[in-house]
Amino acid sequence: MNTTQHRSDLSQRFADYWFSLPRDGLLPRREAFDPAAVPELLPMILLRDVLPDGRGRYRLAGTGIRDMLGFEITGLKAFDFLPEPHQALYREISRQMMERPCGVQALLELQTARGEPFQIENVAFPFAPRADGGGQTVGHFAPLGLPRQTGGGTSRVIAIGAFELIDVGAGLPDINLL
Repeated sequence: MNTTQHRSDLSQRFADYWFSLPRDGLLPRREAFDPAAVPELLPMILLRDVLPDGRGRYRLAGTGIRDMLGFEITGLKAFDFLPEPHQALYREISRQMMERPCGVQALLELQTARGEPFQIENVAFPFAPRADGGGQTVGHFAPLGLPRQTGGGTSRVIAIGAFELIDVGAGLPDINLL
């Protein structure tokens, strides 16, 4: 059961859905995640392939993520759109998510092309390892107070405001989050 307090009702719905999935040991298999069960979350869903060192690539990002950021991240290396100081932290958290299964909740501080600040609550969980040993996570972005963007442009992440690991049954890794 998810005991983390989420800022967004959509984040809570995403976490509740992940925790409701049938398990293969501690973790659900990717195949257990049925997009039809959570259609309201799909525009902000993010699937990521994960290598043992925490690096990876975005396999799929919903259209809401593209619209919010102003660019497509599907196919990009994971975390390349984050400020350099935070890329290593995210890679380490990603590695820990697979090594000692846990979820993560992060509050990202962003800025629109016009300089308007907004926040995203990012919640992510791992799936059971694939037959080939590869890892995969599923995440959800919930914008908090997203300003109206007129004229397009690219939003950028400027900081990580908060970070919390979520126990999925294996305990939590001992890691310095910020």
